[in-house]
Amino acid sequence: MRSLALHTHPVLGPLVMAAAAVTLATGCRRAATLDTAALASLVHAPPVGPAPVEATLRPQRQESWFGVYLAEQKAGHAREVVEWLPDGGLRVSTTVSLRLKRNDAPMELDVTDRVEYGPPPTRSLASFETRERTGTAGGVVRRGQLSATGEQLEVVIDAGGTTERRSLPRPRESANDAVAALLVARLAANPRLETWQFDRSTLTEHRQDVEVVERRQLTLSGVPSEVLVVRTRDAARGLELVTRVTLAGQTLETTVGPGLRMVLEEADVARNLAASLPDAFRLTVLPLEGALGDPATIRRLRVALAGLNPGVARGDGRQSRDGDVLTVWRRTLTELAEVPLSAADRERWLARTALADADSPRVREFVAPIARSEPVARQVEAVVHRVHRTLRYSLATAAASASGILADGAGDCSEFARVLVAALRALGVPAREVLGLVYAPRDQGFVFHAWAEAYVDSRWLAVDATWDQVPVDATHIALGNEDPAPIVSVIGGVKAKLVDVERFESGPQPR
Repeated sequence: MRSLALHTHPVLGPLVMAAAAVTLATGCRRAATLDTAALASLVHAPPVGPAPVEATLRPQRQESWFGVYLAEQKAGHAREVVEWLPDGGLRVSTTVSLRLKRNDAPMELDVTDRVEYGPPPTRSLASFETRERTGTAGGVVRRGQLSATGEQLEVVIDAGGTTERRSLPRPRESANDAVAALLVARLAANPRLETWQFDRSTLTEHRQDVEVVERRQLTLSGVPSEVLVVRTRDAARGLELVTRVTLAGQTLETTVGPGLRMVLEEADVARNLAASLPDAFRLTVLPLEGALGDPATIRRLRVALAGLNPGVARGDGRQSRDGDVLTVWRRTLTELAEVPLSAADRERWLARTALADADSPRVREFVAPIARSEPVARQVEAVVHRVHRTLRYSLATAAASASGILADGAGDCSEFARVLVAALRALGVPAREVLGLVYAPRDQGFVFHAWAEAYVDSRWLAVDATWDQVPVDATHIALGNEDPAPIVSVIGGVKAKLVDVERFESGPQPR
Protein backbone atom coordinates (compact mmCIF):
# COMPACT_ATOMS: atom_id res chain seq x y z
CA MET A 1 0.00 0.00 0.00
CA ARG A 2 1.19 3.50 -0.76
CA SER A 3 -0.23 6.84 0.33
CA LEU A 4 1.00 10.35 0.97
CA ALA A 5 0.45 13.01 3.62
CA LEU A 6 1.28 14.20 7.14
CA HIS A 7 3.16 16.53 9.50
CA THR A 8 6.17 16.52 11.88
CA HIS A 9 8.77 19.28 12.06
CA PRO A 10 6.76 22.32 10.87
CA VAL A 11 7.62 22.40 7.14
CA LEU A 12 9.97 19.47 6.63
CA GLY A 13 7.67 17.16 8.56
CA PRO A 14 4.86 16.75 6.02
CA LEU A 15 7.34 15.32 3.56
CA VAL A 16 9.13 13.01 6.00
CA MET A 17 5.87 11.54 7.19
CA ALA A 18 4.53 11.35 3.65
CA ALA A 19 7.58 9.39 2.64
CA ALA A 20 7.27 7.14 5.68
CA ALA A 21 3.60 6.50 4.98
CA VAL A 22 4.35 5.60 1.38
CA THR A 23 7.15 3.19 2.12
CA LEU A 24 5.73 1.66 5.28
CA ALA A 25 2.18 1.13 4.16
CA THR A 26 2.81 -2.33 2.81
CA GLY A 27 2.61 -4.24 5.33
CA CYS A 28 9.76 -2.03 19.98
CA ARG A 29 9.04 1.00 21.39
CA ARG A 30 12.55 2.34 21.77
CA ALA A 31 13.26 5.71 23.27
CA ALA A 32 14.87 8.15 20.88
CA THR A 33 18.30 9.31 21.97
CA LEU A 34 19.91 12.69 21.48
CA ASP A 35 23.62 12.58 20.66
CA THR A 36 24.61 15.99 22.01
CA ALA A 37 28.27 15.56 21.13
CA ALA A 38 27.46 15.03 17.46
CA LEU A 39 24.88 17.80 17.42
CA ALA A 40 27.24 20.31 18.99
CA SER A 41 29.30 20.54 15.83
CA LEU A 42 26.19 21.25 13.77
CA VAL A 43 24.75 24.12 15.80
CA HIS A 44 27.09 27.03 15.31
CA ALA A 45 25.01 30.02 16.37
CA PRO A 46 24.54 30.58 20.10
CA PRO A 47 20.92 30.46 21.24
CA VAL A 48 19.04 33.72 21.20
CA GLY A 49 15.85 34.94 22.79
CA PRO A 50 12.65 35.58 20.88
CA ALA A 51 13.32 39.23 20.06
CA PRO A 52 16.36 38.75 17.74
CA VAL A 53 14.93 35.73 15.88
CA GLU A 54 14.04 37.63 12.71
CA ALA A 55 17.35 39.46 12.77
CA THR A 56 19.21 36.14 12.78
CA LEU A 57 17.14 34.75 9.93
CA ARG A 58 16.53 37.70 7.64
CA PRO A 59 19.93 38.09 5.98
CA GLN A 60 20.55 34.36 5.84
CA ARG A 61 19.84 31.26 3.87
CA GLN A 62 19.55 28.54 6.49
CA GLU A 63 20.20 24.97 5.38
CA SER A 64 19.77 21.85 7.54
CA TRP A 65 20.23 18.14 6.86
CA PHE A 66 18.56 15.30 8.75
CA GLY A 67 18.91 11.53 8.88
CA VAL A 68 15.58 9.70 8.79
CA TYR A 69 15.32 6.52 10.87
CA LEU A 70 12.69 3.80 10.94
CA ALA A 71 12.76 1.68 14.11
CA GLU A 72 16.32 2.98 14.63
CA GLN A 73 17.48 1.85 11.17
CA LYS A 74 18.66 4.48 8.70
CA ALA A 75 16.04 4.80 5.98
CA GLY A 76 16.99 8.02 4.19
CA HIS A 77 17.66 11.72 4.55
CA ALA A 78 15.91 15.06 4.44
CA ARG A 79 17.10 18.58 3.60
CA GLU A 80 15.50 21.91 4.41
CA VAL A 81 16.45 25.39 3.14
CA VAL A 82 14.78 28.49 4.61
CA GLU A 83 15.25 31.77 2.70
CA TRP A 84 14.10 35.23 3.69
CA LEU A 85 12.47 37.15 0.80
CA PRO A 86 12.90 40.91 0.21
CA ASP A 87 9.32 41.66 1.31
CA GLY A 88 9.80 39.85 4.61
CA GLY A 89 8.12 36.68 3.42
CA LEU A 90 9.79 33.28 3.41
CA ARG A 91 10.55 30.52 0.95
CA VAL A 92 11.04 27.03 2.36
CA SER A 93 12.44 24.31 0.08
CA THR A 94 12.54 20.74 1.31
CA THR A 95 13.48 17.34 -0.05
CA VAL A 96 13.09 13.85 1.37
CA SER A 97 14.68 10.68 -0.04
CA LEU A 98 13.94 7.24 1.38
CA ARG A 99 15.52 3.94 0.34
CA LEU A 100 13.98 0.76 1.76
CA LYS A 101 12.89 -2.73 0.90
CA ARG A 102 9.43 -4.28 1.00
CA ASN A 103 9.65 -8.05 1.24
CA ASP A 104 13.14 -7.75 -0.30
CA ALA A 105 11.82 -5.66 -3.22
CA PRO A 106 13.72 -2.32 -3.28
CA MET A 107 11.68 0.85 -3.04
CA GLU A 108 12.72 4.45 -3.59
CA LEU A 109 10.74 7.54 -2.76
CA ASP A 110 11.69 11.14 -3.43
CA VAL A 111 9.54 14.09 -2.40
CA THR A 112 10.37 17.75 -3.03
CA ASP A 113 8.39 20.71 -1.80
CA ARG A 114 8.69 24.45 -2.22
CA VAL A 115 6.34 26.78 -0.39
CA GLU A 116 6.30 30.58 -0.18
CA TYR A 117 4.73 32.66 2.55
CA GLY A 118 3.73 36.30 2.20
CA PRO A 119 5.06 39.28 4.18
CA PRO A 120 4.35 40.04 7.84
CA PRO A 121 2.35 40.29 9.91
CA THR A 122 0.25 37.35 8.66
CA ARG A 123 2.89 35.56 6.52
CA SER A 124 0.09 33.50 4.95
CA LEU A 125 0.78 30.59 2.63
CA ALA A 126 0.94 32.11 -0.85
CA SER A 127 2.01 29.29 -3.18
CA PHE A 128 3.48 25.80 -3.23
CA GLU A 129 4.75 23.05 -5.50
CA THR A 130 5.09 19.46 -4.27
CA ARG A 131 6.52 16.59 -6.32
CA GLU A 132 6.27 12.95 -5.26
CA ARG A 133 8.07 10.22 -7.17
CA THR A 134 8.21 6.52 -6.36
CA GLY A 135 10.99 4.65 -8.13
CA THR A 136 10.70 5.03 -11.90
CA ALA A 137 6.97 5.85 -11.81
CA GLY A 138 5.89 9.26 -13.06
CA GLY A 139 4.66 10.39 -9.66
CA VAL A 140 2.37 13.25 -8.70
CA VAL A 141 2.87 17.02 -8.90
CA ARG A 142 0.66 19.42 -6.94
CA ARG A 143 0.82 23.19 -7.44
CA GLY A 144 -1.12 25.83 -5.54
CA GLN A 145 -1.39 29.62 -5.86
CA LEU A 146 -3.55 32.11 -4.01
CA SER A 147 -6.14 33.76 -6.26
CA ALA A 148 -6.04 37.47 -7.08
CA THR A 149 -8.52 38.15 -4.28
CA GLY A 150 -6.46 36.11 -1.83
CA GLU A 151 -9.55 34.21 -0.70
CA GLN A 152 -9.07 31.02 -2.71
CA LEU A 153 -6.19 28.62 -3.27
CA GLU A 154 -6.16 27.44 -6.88
CA VAL A 155 -4.62 23.95 -7.09
CA VAL A 156 -3.57 21.86 -10.08
CA ILE A 157 -2.73 18.16 -9.63
CA ASP A 158 -0.88 16.22 -12.32
CA ALA A 159 -0.64 12.43 -11.96
CA GLY A 160 1.37 11.22 -14.94
CA GLY A 161 -0.53 13.38 -17.41
CA THR A 162 -3.93 13.08 -15.73
CA THR A 163 -4.81 16.49 -14.34
CA GLU A 164 -7.30 17.83 -11.82
CA ARG A 165 -8.11 21.38 -10.75
CA ARG A 166 -9.49 22.42 -7.40
CA SER A 167 -10.43 25.73 -5.83
CA LEU A 168 -10.04 25.62 -2.05
CA PRO A 169 -10.59 28.14 0.75
CA ARG A 170 -7.42 30.02 1.65
CA PRO A 171 -5.45 27.87 4.11
CA ARG A 172 -4.89 29.21 7.60
CA GLU A 173 -1.30 27.94 7.69
CA SER A 174 1.29 30.68 7.93
CA ALA A 175 5.05 30.87 8.29
CA ASN A 176 4.44 31.81 11.92
CA ASP A 177 3.12 28.26 12.39
CA ALA A 178 5.33 26.43 9.91
CA VAL A 179 8.85 27.84 10.27
CA ALA A 180 10.57 26.55 13.39
CA ALA A 181 12.33 29.81 14.33
CA LEU A 182 9.12 31.83 14.19
CA LEU A 183 7.13 29.18 16.02
CA VAL A 184 9.74 29.00 18.80
CA ALA A 185 9.61 32.78 19.18
CA ARG A 186 5.86 32.50 19.75
CA LEU A 187 6.29 29.61 22.18
CA ALA A 188 8.75 31.65 24.22
CA ALA A 189 5.90 34.09 24.89
CA ASN A 190 3.13 31.49 25.15
CA PRO A 191 4.08 27.85 25.83
CA ARG A 192 0.73 26.58 24.49
CA LEU A 193 -0.45 27.42 21.00
CA GLU A 194 -3.00 26.39 18.41
CA THR A 195 -1.49 26.12 14.93
CA TRP A 196 -2.71 25.14 11.47
CA GLN A 197 -1.10 22.86 8.92
CA PHE A 198 -2.18 22.59 5.29
CA ASP A 199 -1.35 19.07 4.13
CA ARG A 200 -0.19 19.45 0.55
CA SER A 201 -0.66 15.77 -0.24
CA THR A 202 -4.25 15.40 0.89
CA LEU A 203 -5.05 19.11 0.36
CA THR A 204 -6.72 19.24 3.76
CA GLU A 205 -6.22 21.55 6.71
CA HIS A 206 -5.59 20.36 10.26
CA ARG A 207 -5.60 22.07 13.65
CA GLN A 208 -2.75 21.14 15.98
CA ASP A 209 -2.10 21.82 19.64
CA VAL A 210 1.54 22.73 20.33
CA GLU A 211 2.99 22.82 23.82
CA VAL A 212 6.41 23.19 25.44
CA VAL A 213 6.61 20.22 27.79
CA GLU A 214 10.22 20.53 28.96
CA ARG A 215 13.23 22.83 28.89
CA ARG A 216 16.70 21.28 28.88
CA GLN A 217 20.16 22.77 29.30
CA LEU A 218 22.71 21.41 26.81
CA THR A 219 26.16 22.50 25.73
CA LEU A 220 26.25 23.08 21.97
CA SER A 221 29.44 24.35 20.32
CA GLY A 222 30.81 25.04 23.79
CA VAL A 223 27.92 27.34 24.64
CA PRO A 224 25.37 26.52 27.38
CA SER A 225 22.11 26.36 25.46
CA GLU A 226 18.48 25.95 26.35
CA VAL A 227 16.60 23.39 24.27
CA LEU A 228 12.83 23.20 24.18
CA VAL A 229 11.01 19.88 24.05
CA VAL A 230 7.85 20.63 22.08
CA ARG A 231 4.89 18.28 21.75
CA THR A 232 2.47 18.63 18.84
CA ARG A 233 -0.87 16.84 18.88
CA ASP A 234 -3.29 16.38 16.02
CA ALA A 235 -6.19 14.77 17.87
CA ALA A 236 -8.39 14.40 14.81
CA ARG A 237 -5.83 12.22 13.04
CA GLY A 238 -4.41 10.52 16.10
CA LEU A 239 -0.91 11.96 15.71
CA GLU A 240 1.62 13.02 18.32
CA LEU A 241 5.17 14.14 17.70
CA VAL A 242 7.95 15.47 19.89
CA THR A 243 10.54 17.97 18.64
CA ARG A 244 13.73 19.16 20.34
CA VAL A 245 14.62 22.63 19.14
CA THR A 246 16.98 25.41 20.22
CA LEU A 247 15.72 28.89 21.05
CA ALA A 248 17.26 30.02 17.76
CA GLY A 249 14.84 27.73 15.95
CA GLN A 250 17.27 24.95 14.96
CA THR A 251 15.51 21.59 15.06
CA LEU A 252 17.75 18.93 16.61
CA GLU A 253 15.45 15.93 16.55
CA THR A 254 11.84 15.02 15.85
CA THR A 255 10.11 11.75 16.73
CA VAL A 256 6.72 10.65 15.42
CA GLY A 257 5.34 7.96 17.67
CA PRO A 258 7.89 5.35 18.68
CA GLY A 259 8.95 4.25 15.21
CA LEU A 260 9.93 7.29 13.10
CA ARG A 261 12.78 9.66 13.97
CA MET A 262 14.52 12.55 12.22
CA VAL A 263 17.92 13.73 13.55
CA LEU A 264 20.07 16.75 12.62
CA GLU A 265 23.27 15.54 10.89
CA GLU A 266 26.09 16.75 8.68
CA ALA A 267 25.13 16.54 5.01
CA ASP A 268 27.49 13.67 4.18
CA VAL A 269 26.38 11.73 7.26
CA ALA A 270 22.68 12.27 6.48
CA ARG A 271 23.14 11.03 2.89
CA ASN A 272 25.11 7.96 3.93
CA LEU A 273 22.91 4.86 4.04
CA ALA A 274 23.63 1.46 5.52
CA ALA A 275 24.80 -1.24 3.14
CA SER A 276 21.69 -3.25 3.94
CA LEU A 277 18.43 -1.38 3.48
CA PRO A 278 15.77 -1.81 6.18
CA ASP A 279 12.82 -3.97 5.17
CA ALA A 280 9.77 -1.82 5.84
CA PHE A 281 7.38 -4.75 5.67
CA ARG A 282 9.15 -6.86 8.27
CA LEU A 283 9.69 -3.87 10.56
CA THR A 284 6.00 -3.00 10.59
CA VAL A 285 4.32 -6.38 11.08
CA LEU A 286 2.30 -6.37 14.33
CA PRO A 287 2.69 -9.90 15.73
CA LEU A 288 -0.55 -11.21 17.24
CA GLU A 289 -0.40 -12.80 20.68
CA GLY A 290 -2.84 -15.71 20.43
CA ALA A 291 -3.90 -18.15 17.70
CA LEU A 292 -6.41 -16.70 15.26
CA GLY A 293 -6.91 -19.51 12.76
CA ASP A 294 -8.59 -19.08 9.38
CA PRO A 295 -9.93 -15.50 9.01
CA ALA A 296 -12.71 -16.76 6.72
CA THR A 297 -14.29 -18.64 9.65
CA ILE A 298 -14.56 -15.58 11.92
CA ARG A 299 -17.88 -13.82 12.43
CA ARG A 300 -16.59 -11.47 15.15
CA LEU A 301 -13.06 -10.62 16.26
CA ARG A 302 -12.07 -8.90 19.49
CA VAL A 303 -8.45 -7.80 19.63
CA ALA A 304 -6.56 -5.53 22.02
CA LEU A 305 -4.22 -3.05 20.33
CA ALA A 306 -2.25 -1.64 23.25
CA GLY A 307 -0.73 1.75 22.43
CA LEU A 308 -3.18 2.62 19.66
CA ASN A 309 -3.86 6.34 19.64
CA PRO A 310 -7.43 7.22 20.72
CA GLY A 311 -7.88 9.30 17.57
CA VAL A 312 -7.76 6.37 15.14
CA ALA A 313 -9.85 3.25 14.42
CA ARG A 314 -13.10 4.91 15.38
CA GLY A 315 -16.32 2.97 15.25
CA ASP A 316 -18.25 2.42 12.02
CA GLY A 317 -20.75 -0.11 10.74
CA ARG A 318 -18.26 -2.97 11.07
CA GLN A 319 -16.18 -2.12 14.09
CA SER A 320 -16.36 -0.50 17.49
CA ARG A 321 -13.73 0.51 20.00
CA ASP A 322 -13.67 0.40 23.79
CA GLY A 323 -10.30 1.63 25.03
CA ASP A 324 -7.65 -0.60 23.51
CA VAL A 325 -10.13 -3.32 22.52
CA LEU A 326 -11.56 -3.33 19.00
CA THR A 327 -14.54 -5.47 18.05
CA VAL A 328 -14.74 -6.15 14.31
CA TRP A 329 -17.53 -8.01 12.49
CA ARG A 330 -17.86 -9.56 9.05
CA ARG A 331 -20.96 -7.69 7.89
CA THR A 332 -22.95 -8.46 4.77
CA LEU A 333 -24.86 -5.61 3.16
CA THR A 334 -28.17 -6.42 4.88
CA GLU A 335 -26.43 -6.61 8.29
CA LEU A 336 -25.12 -3.07 8.05
CA ALA A 337 -26.97 -0.07 9.45
CA GLU A 338 -28.11 2.63 7.06
CA VAL A 339 -25.96 5.77 7.06
CA PRO A 340 -27.29 8.96 5.45
CA LEU A 341 -25.00 10.58 2.89
CA SER A 342 -25.10 14.34 2.48
CA ALA A 343 -25.12 15.91 -0.96
CA ALA A 344 -21.61 17.27 -0.36
CA ASP A 345 -20.27 13.86 0.69
CA ARG A 346 -21.97 12.16 -2.25
CA GLU A 347 -20.28 14.63 -4.58
CA ARG A 348 -16.94 14.06 -2.83
CA TRP A 349 -17.06 10.26 -3.11
CA LEU A 350 -18.21 10.36 -6.73
CA ALA A 351 -15.65 12.95 -7.83
CA ARG A 352 -13.25 12.34 -10.66
CA THR A 353 -9.74 13.09 -9.40
CA ALA A 354 -6.25 12.94 -10.88
CA LEU A 355 -5.68 9.65 -9.04
CA ALA A 356 -9.18 8.14 -9.27
CA ASP A 357 -9.77 9.31 -12.84
CA ALA A 358 -13.18 7.73 -13.22
CA ASP A 359 -13.96 9.61 -16.45
CA SER A 360 -10.86 8.43 -18.32
CA PRO A 361 -11.45 6.30 -21.46
CA ARG A 362 -9.48 3.41 -19.98
CA VAL A 363 -11.54 3.27 -16.78
CA ARG A 364 -14.79 3.60 -18.73
CA GLU A 365 -13.69 0.77 -21.01
CA PHE A 366 -12.83 -1.31 -17.96
CA VAL A 367 -16.36 -1.05 -16.51
CA ALA A 368 -18.15 -1.36 -19.85
CA PRO A 369 -18.83 -5.12 -19.40
CA ILE A 370 -20.59 -4.51 -16.07
CA ALA A 371 -24.36 -4.79 -16.54
CA ARG A 372 -25.90 -1.51 -15.39
CA SER A 373 -29.30 -3.19 -15.21
CA GLU A 374 -28.13 -5.36 -12.32
CA PRO A 375 -28.72 -4.26 -8.69
CA VAL A 376 -25.97 -1.97 -7.41
CA ALA A 377 -24.77 -4.63 -4.97
CA ARG A 378 -24.16 -7.05 -7.83
CA GLN A 379 -22.39 -4.38 -9.86
CA VAL A 380 -20.06 -3.75 -6.92
CA GLU A 381 -19.33 -7.44 -6.56
CA ALA A 382 -18.65 -7.77 -10.28
CA VAL A 383 -16.20 -4.84 -10.23
CA VAL A 384 -14.31 -6.27 -7.24
CA HIS A 385 -13.87 -9.61 -9.01
CA ARG A 386 -12.89 -7.88 -12.26
CA VAL A 387 -10.18 -5.78 -10.60
CA HIS A 388 -8.87 -8.85 -8.79
CA ARG A 389 -8.65 -10.84 -12.04
CA THR A 390 -7.23 -7.98 -14.12
CA LEU A 391 -4.37 -6.70 -11.99
CA ARG A 392 -1.27 -8.67 -11.12
CA TYR A 393 -0.04 -8.17 -7.56
CA SER A 394 3.41 -6.58 -7.59
CA LEU A 395 5.54 -4.57 -5.16
CA ALA A 396 7.31 -2.83 -8.02
CA THR A 397 6.63 0.87 -8.49
CA ALA A 398 3.36 1.65 -10.22
CA ALA A 399 1.60 4.52 -11.95
CA ALA A 400 -0.32 6.96 -9.78
CA SER A 401 -3.65 7.21 -11.62
CA ALA A 402 -6.22 4.43 -11.96
CA SER A 403 -5.97 4.60 -15.75
CA GLY A 404 -2.18 4.35 -15.56
CA ILE A 405 -2.41 1.36 -13.21
CA LEU A 406 -4.79 -0.38 -15.62
CA ALA A 407 -2.35 0.30 -18.45
CA ASP A 408 0.47 -1.29 -16.44
CA GLY A 409 -1.74 -4.16 -15.32
CA ALA A 410 -0.07 -4.48 -11.90
CA GLY A 411 0.24 -2.94 -8.47
CA ASP A 412 0.03 -3.55 -4.75
CA CYS A 413 -3.03 -3.19 -2.51
CA SER A 414 -3.07 0.61 -2.92
CA GLU A 415 -3.29 0.28 -6.68
CA PHE A 416 -6.01 -2.40 -6.44
CA ALA A 417 -8.02 -0.11 -4.15
CA ARG A 418 -7.52 2.95 -6.35
CA VAL A 419 -8.68 1.18 -9.51
CA LEU A 420 -11.65 -0.22 -7.61
CA VAL A 421 -12.68 3.22 -6.35
CA ALA A 422 -12.34 4.79 -9.80
CA ALA A 423 -14.31 1.97 -11.44
CA LEU A 424 -17.13 2.20 -8.89
CA ARG A 425 -17.36 5.96 -9.33
CA ALA A 426 -17.48 5.45 -13.10
CA LEU A 427 -20.59 3.33 -12.48
CA GLY A 428 -22.11 6.09 -10.34
CA VAL A 429 -21.45 4.34 -7.02
CA PRO A 430 -19.91 6.56 -4.28
CA ALA A 431 -16.66 4.92 -3.16
CA ARG A 432 -13.61 5.70 -1.02
CA GLU A 433 -10.29 4.11 -0.10
CA VAL A 434 -9.76 2.67 3.38
CA LEU A 435 -6.39 2.37 5.08
CA GLY A 436 -5.83 0.01 7.96
CA LEU A 437 -4.59 -3.34 9.20
CA VAL A 438 -5.39 -6.88 8.12
CA TYR A 439 -4.35 -10.23 9.53
CA ALA A 440 -1.79 -12.08 7.41
CA PRO A 441 -1.70 -15.77 8.40
CA ARG A 442 1.75 -16.28 6.89
CA ASP A 443 3.19 -13.56 9.14
CA GLN A 444 1.01 -14.46 12.15
CA GLY A 445 0.24 -10.82 12.67
CA PHE A 446 -1.36 -7.69 11.28
CA VAL A 447 0.09 -5.80 8.31
CA PHE A 448 -0.82 -2.47 6.72
CA HIS A 449 -3.36 -2.77 3.92
CA ALA A 450 -5.72 -0.81 1.66
CA TRP A 451 -9.22 -1.70 0.53
CA ALA A 452 -12.40 0.23 -0.34
CA GLU A 453 -15.93 1.02 0.73
CA ALA A 454 -18.86 1.31 -1.67
CA TYR A 455 -22.07 3.15 -0.78
CA VAL A 456 -24.83 0.67 -1.59
CA ASP A 457 -28.47 0.96 -0.54
CA SER A 458 -27.59 3.69 1.98
CA ARG A 459 -24.87 1.56 3.58
CA TRP A 460 -21.07 1.57 3.39
CA LEU A 461 -20.02 -1.91 2.29
CA ALA A 462 -16.33 -2.79 2.79
CA VAL A 463 -14.81 -4.70 -0.14
CA ASP A 464 -11.26 -5.83 -0.96
CA ALA A 465 -10.13 -6.29 -4.57
CA THR A 466 -6.65 -7.46 -3.57
CA TRP A 467 -8.05 -10.43 -1.65
CA ASP A 468 -11.25 -10.65 -3.76
CA GLN A 469 -13.56 -10.29 -0.75
CA VAL A 470 -17.17 -9.04 -0.76
CA PRO A 471 -17.55 -8.21 2.08
CA VAL A 472 -14.15 -8.09 3.77
CA ASP A 473 -13.39 -10.55 6.55
CA ALA A 474 -13.43 -9.63 10.23
CA THR A 475 -9.66 -9.13 10.43
CA HIS A 476 -9.82 -5.90 8.38
CA ILE A 477 -9.33 -3.10 10.94
CA ALA A 478 -10.00 0.33 9.45
CA LEU A 479 -7.73 3.12 10.70
CA GLY A 480 -9.00 5.88 8.40
CA ASN A 481 -10.10 6.94 4.93
CA GLU A 482 -7.42 7.99 2.42
CA ASP A 483 -5.32 9.95 4.95
CA PRO A 484 -2.31 7.80 5.92
CA ALA A 485 -1.57 9.75 9.10
CA PRO A 486 -2.92 6.95 11.35
CA ILE A 487 -0.43 4.52 9.79
CA VAL A 488 2.54 6.48 11.09
CA SER A 489 1.03 6.60 14.58
CA VAL A 490 0.89 2.79 14.68
CA ILE A 491 4.47 2.04 13.57
CA GLY A 492 6.57 0.44 16.27
CA GLY A 493 4.37 1.25 19.23
CA VAL A 494 1.31 -1.01 19.12
CA LYS A 495 1.05 -4.54 20.52
CA ALA A 496 -1.74 -6.85 19.33
CA LYS A 497 -3.34 -9.47 21.58
CA LEU A 498 -6.27 -11.70 20.73
CA VAL A 499 -9.16 -11.32 23.17
CA ASP A 500 -11.65 -13.75 21.63
CA VAL A 501 -13.33 -14.77 18.38
CA GLU A 502 -16.80 -15.91 17.41
CA ARG A 503 -16.81 -18.26 14.43
CA PHE A 504 -19.43 -19.20 11.88
CA GLU A 505 -20.98 -22.56 12.62
CA SER A 506 -21.03 -23.31 8.90
CA GLY A 507 -17.26 -22.86 8.56
CA PRO A 508 -15.37 -20.56 6.13
CA GLN A 509 -17.61 -18.03 4.39
CA PRO A 510 -17.64 -17.61 0.61
CA ARG A 511 -15.91 -14.54 -0.78
